[in-house]
Amino acid sequence: FLALIREEAESVVRKYRNHPALVLWAGDNECDAAMANWGGRVKRDPSGNILTRKVIPDVLSRLDLTRPYLPSSPYIDTEAYRTKLHTPEEHTWGPRDYFKGNYYRNTICRFASEIGYHGCPEPNSLKKFISEDKLWNWREKGKEYANDEWMAHAASPEHRENAAYAYRIPLMSRHIKTLFGKEFEDLDTFAAASQISQAEAKKYFIEKFRIEREYRTGILWWNLIDGWPQISDAVVDYYGAKKLAYSYIRRAQEALQLMCDEPSDGKISLLCASDLQKTVKIKWRVTDIFDDNREVLCGENTAEPHTTSALGDISYTSEEPRYYLMTWEYESDGKIVSGKNHFVSFMEKKLDIKRYIEMMHRAGFDKDFFFTVK
Repeated sequence: FLALIREEAESVVRKYRNHPALVLWAGDNECDAAMANWGGRVKRDPSGNILTRKVIPDVLSRLDLTRPYLPSSPYIDTEAYRTKLHTPEEHTWGPRDYFKGNYYRNTICRFASEIGYHGCPEPNSLKKFISEDKLWNWREKGKEYANDEWMAHAASPEHRENAAYAYRIPLMSRHIKTLFGKEFEDLDTFAAASQISQAEAKKYFIEKFRIEREYRTGILWWNLIDGWPQISDAVVDYYGAKKLAYSYIRRAQEALQLMCDEPSDGKISLLCASDLQKTVKIKWRVTDIFDDNREVLCGENTAEPHTTSALGDISYTSEEPRYYLMTWEYESDGKIVSGKNHFVSFMEKKLDIKRYIEMMHRAGFDKDFFFTVK
């Protein structure tokens, strides 16, 4: 078996070692975590895994000596196994609760090599793999778990309440209730609310890492696109339909971005994250969308390359959702570059979905809509 793995590793390394997008080699996915944490009463130090500690690194030392090697993702060495402390590179899942809850807000993770958040596919996609009589409501009749088709397409082949992955559809429903205070009674609005929840979660993860860039280094999504028709964390479904999160990610990852940190002590900090290669002067403005576009903050600042800098504070007196629009512009290579971003404070205080969608229109997401609400 070791010989077969060695032969496979040699073939893969020779095929991909000159690829310009290859950053590092990983020995496996979550096998260290399985050995150290998932074995019930039998747990083992993953450092004893001959495949990832000897066979594969021996191949790499011969065929691709200079590229970094990570034995497993997440990697758990002997010290991490002994102490049970969190490692700086993690698959950041946890309880999968509200995306601004304690788990996500307080994670020490420096590099999230796997992170995601559920988002319902659009109804047109669901109709392609869920029977008409099972399409809505998603619940098993009289129960709080999903019917057999929704459950099967959420990676749970066993149709029972306590099956390994039976939690996924009810989890998606709880995400909606956290933001909007209710689930909604029609499929279109349910799917829209779920995609809003997912999009805001992805946006929050990106902005948190950019705001805390001194010790947050990157994110890998699980997953970008589905490999089969399912209800999942993907931001593009099996049929190629982009969920709202796709547009939010694209905007949140612009090279220069204004963003808000979480409310604290009566203030919301406004920051500028720049991954540009040069210094630019930015002119910016923040307005309250539903208070007659009242200007709450404005200014002109210099953004240095590869920095996140504070621009000012927005004051608040009420812990109710407020909808802010940030706009800015700067000159680059003789052209004016403009940008937009939005921030909703105190989301967990229950959003109004129609009000939220109106905010999305004003924030410039008109062309990205593929859902309606009743």
